[in-house]
Amino acid sequence: MRMSFKAFRRFGANESGAVTVDWVALTAAVVVIGIGLAYAIFGDGTTGVGGLVTNLTTEINQAAGNLAGAVPDALPDPAGGGGGAGAGGETTGETTGG
Repeated sequence: MRMSFKAFRRFGANESGAVTVDWVALTAAVVVIGIGLAYAIFGDGTTGVGGLVTNLTTEINQAAGNLAGAVPDALPDPAGGGGGAGAGGETTGETTGG
């Protein structure tokens, strides 16, 4: 079976199957991406959204524990007064006169 050069060019220029190949490739890509997304969302306890929530909860709890001793429970009085022990207006009962 011998093909002539004209028949070979005609065969190469024929695009009737190219659309089918494109659709098969695109459909396969969509299916693979869909499976990947389904696994990412509904994965087991250590992966997917469940694993993400678990990891975030662990990190937030650890950060809160680290901040517990670093942040004071109350802010100091900005006026510097208040009359308590150690406040700026403490008196000892002695008078200084002249």
